[in-house]
Amino acid sequence: MSERTPVSITLYAAHTAAGQGNAAEALRQLSLACNYTASAVKLQTSFLPACSRILKTLVERCGLQAGLDALDVMERAAIKPDAPIFTILIARLGAARQVRAVERVWERVRGSVQVDLRLYNAYMAAMAKCGRVNEVLKAFKEMEASGLRGDVVSFCSVMNAHAKTGDFAKANDTFALMVSRGVSPNERAYSILIDAYAQWGHVDKAFQVLQDMESRAEDGSSCMPNAVTYSSLIKACGRGGQVNLAIQTFTRMKNAGIEPNVVTWTALIDACGKGGRIDLAHALFHEMINRGVPPNMVTCSAMISAFVKKGEMDIAFEVFDYMRDAGLRPSQVTYGSLLHACVSRGEVERAASLAQFMKDHDVSIQSNLTRPLMQMFSQARLLNRAFDMFERMIQQRQAPDQATLQTLFDAIDTGRELNRAAELFGRMRESTHISRVTYSAVLGACRRARTIVKAFLLFKDMMAAGVTPGESEYLSLMEACREVKDFESAIEVFADAKQQGVQPDVHMYTALMRTVSDEFRRRAARKLNRHRQIADTPITEPSQTPDTSLDRLPPSPSPAQFPWNAAMSSVDLRQGKKLSPPRDVLDRRKKRAEPSPPERRVEAEALPASAPPSVALGLSRPRLRHLDSMAYSLEEQHYYRENLFRIFLVFQEMQSSGVQPDLCAYNTLLDACGRAGEVEKAMEVFKRLVSEGLEPDYVTYTTLIKTFGIAGMVDRAEEVFTAMQQRTNHFASCVLPSELTFKQLMLANRNAYRLRRVFELFDMMQRQHGIRPTLRTGAIAIQLACEVKQVERALDIYRTLTANRVRLDNRSLHALLSLLNEKGLHDMASRIRQQRSLM
Repeated sequence: MSERTPVSITLYAAHTAAGQGNAAEALRQLSLACNYTASAVKLQTSFLPACSRILKTLVERCGLQAGLDALDVMERAAIKPDAPIFTILIARLGAARQVRAVERVWERVRGSVQVDLRLYNAYMAAMAKCGRVNEVLKAFKEMEASGLRGDVVSFCSVMNAHAKTGDFAKANDTFALMVSRGVSPNERAYSILIDAYAQWGHVDKAFQVLQDMESRAEDGSSCMPNAVTYSSLIKACGRGGQVNLAIQTFTRMKNAGIEPNVVTWTALIDACGKGGRIDLAHALFHEMINRGVPPNMVTCSAMISAFVKKGEMDIAFEVFDYMRDAGLRPSQVTYGSLLHACVSRGEVERAASLAQFMKDHDVSIQSNLTRPLMQMFSQARLLNRAFDMFERMIQQRQAPDQATLQTLFDAIDTGRELNRAAELFGRMRESTHISRVTYSAVLGACRRARTIVKAFLLFKDMMAAGVTPGESEYLSLMEACREVKDFESAIEVFADAKQQGVQPDVHMYTALMRTVSDEFRRRAARKLNRHRQIADTPITEPSQTPDTSLDRLPPSPSPAQFPWNAAMSSVDLRQGKKLSPPRDVLDRRKKRAEPSPPERRVEAEALPASAPPSVALGLSRPRLRHLDSMAYSLEEQHYYRENLFRIFLVFQEMQSSGVQPDLCAYNTLLDACGRAGEVEKAMEVFKRLVSEGLEPDYVTYTTLIKTFGIAGMVDRAEEVFTAMQQRTNHFASCVLPSELTFKQLMLANRNAYRLRRVFELFDMMQRQHGIRPTLRTGAIAIQLACEVKQVERALDIYRTLTANRVRLDNRSLHALLSLLNEKGLHDMASRIRQQRSLM
């Protein structure tokens, strides 16, 4: 269009707007040009080529949708696009893997224009990239039926389609057909075969194709191996795990005078990374940059993947920083591998900074990583980060499941911000219907925050909203009541659940057993304190009248009275036996009113020569007071036996209801047996636990150690401690002890005056098992060291606790300061007092 006509002016304006990226203006000018042309009598010959240039520029500058809109503009003006326009559009859509759009454009082609060879090749190439073999073969047959002979591009598309589906035989047959028809294969044809074998790990066949290519070149063929060919071979070696062969191929390529490109370097780096040669991959990465070949996104992703697998997080993030500085956009796989590595290795700060970077650049986080990130941030008390993860899930339209909601509310509990839970609950309430899962998660948050009033209000709101509560909701309410020591309400919640037709599960029964135990122990503690106050009150005139109330005391249940198979339907767990003081309390009250004989006073003040060394060192109280403390333990044992009787009743009711006890239920029952001093009954429970096919955990073994310790059977406790760590116990895997296990064993040895063993256990816990001591074990060790007047040991224990940021309790601090002052170390005592005030 040499002369300046309205059509040429508008086409020039449309092309200029397309080059500037202004799709709206380009389409408007193109529409004007089409309208001018439609009103003309004859279509100018240069109009369609100009439209092709505009469409090509629109696709490059404004995207594929702008090219489709331009095609619609031409069709609305009743102007039929020619084959080059459709060829450009189909080729671009195929490169973007938009198969449906390619099929829609192809339908327009078949009814409007004469399809030439280039258009057939563009369509077959687009379908081949997506592995649509049937469409490629159908188009190839139509092309040959129309009288068009396929060229090397056509055969390459058919070979590529077969290769992507793993059909190597047909890919070879297509290659042979191409050669038989006199079509000379080019480098792309050979590379397709090599890449196909590489993708499926057939390295030997890939090198056979290279040898065939070199033999044809010796016979005069112009097709020579190039960078693409060698890159495909190096990929084949990498996928087959043959790093040395990949390096030899790379050397062979350079000896042939072929300069490696970015694809070749990337293939070699990826092969070294998959083969575990990360040092060589790192060196190749720097050599690549020094040779002036800038790494691309695929290169950096291969580097990051290799170093993440080897745990070299510093180098992986250095490569990520290089990508960021070079303006490369990491893929979802790269982000996912880095985040997954941070989560698995517990690197909170790097995960937080990477998540913030992704948020700033509008990069979505994979759904399988959102919940682990929320959990990690919650454990690190980064509540805002955890909420960011939840907000991102909502924005990405990912429906949070029960575990995700539970993780989020765990984060709220960790931060002790129940108001955030209420705010989140209110937002969900306004936007959607609150499900039972959400109510259960919020009830769990209220339970852990010990807000029983909010828990009951939420439960009432749940029932008013028509959401039927289940076992988990009643369990959360019971646990909330138990946390605030409202045991009667917890038992009433259990009874209400049964009235509402909810069948209690094993977790509810276990919670009930614990509730009954805690409630009974509280009542027993009050009775014991009252009885002790009565026993300690001096009586000037003891009554000569025999106390007939002793005959009315209910005896403690004997082990034979514990029912395993009794019917429990009529048991009311809220009504228990009346607690009365045992006989020895009143006897002791009478004896204290009598003056002690002189021989007894001497015995209390002067210890016998046969007394244990620990007693001579002052580790136990005088003989009479020690007997009093044993009487108190017998008194407590009386109440713990009644408590055990009640727990056995709940356990039997659980079994009669058809609920199979789990390990937690057996552990609760085992603990009750231990507190009552019923060693035989505890062993019976343990044997039954094993016979049920349950595997004891560290809680089970710790409870057994505690049981033997209370009964004074320290050797049996040591045997349990040894057996739990051996693979010759009841199961194939050993059970590692926890700090609570060491605490119970230390207490058992302490009560048996095995002092050296207590310190051995404290050192063993740290050195052999890597357990950092807390106040549980530290208080026992430091108080014992102070009692035996070992200053250096006491100071070593204090330094260990201080290094682990453990703040001493008042009793341990007082014992340590008293020992230091007694030894004349007043400055040391003053410094420790100041350090403790600053902690």
